[in-house]
Amino acid sequence: MALFIKNIEYLTMADGPQTAFGSIRIENELISAIGQIEPQASDEIIDGKHLLAMPGLVNSHNHAAMTLLRSYADNLPLMEWLNNKIFPAEARLSAEDIYIGNLLAHLEMIKGGTTCYADMYFNQEQAVRACEQSGMRASLSLGTADNLNNFKEKLSDSLRFCENYNNSASGLVSVMLGPHAPYTCSQAYLRGISELALEKDLPIHIHIAETQNEQNIIQQQTGMKVIPYLNSLGMFEAKVLAAHMVYVSAEDIELLLGKKVGASICTQSEMKLASGIAPVPAYLNAGITVGLGTDGASSNNDLDMWEEMRTTALLHKVERLNSTVITPYETLSMATSGSARCLFLDQQIGTLKAGKKADIILLNTLQPHFYPRNDMLSQLVYCAHASDVETVIINGKIVMKNRQCLTLDEEKILFAAEHCAKKILTR
Repeated sequence: MALFIKNIEYLTMADGPQTAFGSIRIENELISAIGQIEPQASDEIIDGKHLLAMPGLVNSHNHAAMTLLRSYADNLPLMEWLNNKIFPAEARLSAEDIYIGNLLAHLEMIKGGTTCYADMYFNQEQAVRACEQSGMRASLSLGTADNLNNFKEKLSDSLRFCENYNNSASGLVSVMLGPHAPYTCSQAYLRGISELALEKDLPIHIHIAETQNEQNIIQQQTGMKVIPYLNSLGMFEAKVLAAHMVYVSAEDIELLLGKKVGASICTQSEMKLASGIAPVPAYLNAGITVGLGTDGASSNNDLDMWEEMRTTALLHKVERLNSTVITPYETLSMATSGSARCLFLDQQIGTLKAGKKADIILLNTLQPHFYPRNDMLSQLVYCAHASDVETVIINGKIVMKNRQCLTLDEEKILFAAEHCAKKILTR
């Protein structure tokens, strides 16, 4: 049976910065038609009156299981936060804790209209398990670091994860290699990852140039800044999802032109950890792909992509003292089609187009903050809330309807997450 959404306003993110009115037909996992179309007799009908359809949001950098560490160890610098608080807490996480943390993240993301996310963490088998349960789409990487003596073992672990779980969870899960960062991985490991990525055609998901301290460490160790250093190891010959990209110069941007590199900007996390402000306008002007991510809920502290959009748009206007910097359409693109390109999934998701995967969200626009209807794109960026998302469709299946998640037991997950968090922080 096909799904037919009738009489709806929709934003394709493929046909420019305007909405249209019509209908959307979904067969199996795909959008089969969109526009002025009629339903077939057997179609299940959704009435689109007072709703707006758009591509599901794509969170291009996350550590989903860190929902269990939400609001723990706040208000600290990045390195102190990581080394003294987060890494010790993570060492106490069991496999079941990570599964529950992922379910909590999936629940939060689905209720906010996120239909796909990129994730770097350990014990990612539990993330796959959560995707099977929730119906969430994910690009997963096994977060790894090495101590030089074990870099070959780490390379094997990373490849084994990718081979075992690519296209798992009924095709919802894709994979990447996941070296943590230049300052936690040896030169031999980063070179090996780069070679492995090219040999196996696997993307790399890595934190890059997140803080000034990172730049200082790499320059002291290698005599080069982070971007030239990674380039010297051959990393940018591969496909790279580069998280944060805060301390990047004009020369670095020039070096990256023509490379298959997407920058995932996590504005709220970077603000909260006082890491800095990424040069997003410069990336956009240069034609570098930009996506938005939330980072983990321990450093954000939520997974709300609507907040991420609004904060990103406003921050760069005031930082540049230029109200024309970053338009609403550019902002929405970063959270949908741009993030999809960062995940190298843009042939499947990120826009509403016949033949693409049916990852679609429906927002209830019959609300005060959507009136008067002066500019819908501006209202989506500056006015919309996660709670406006009424229905979520992933891979052609309805996973939330009328704000009720159909694949997850919300009350059970909230109880389990609270129980897990208390255990972790008292072990």
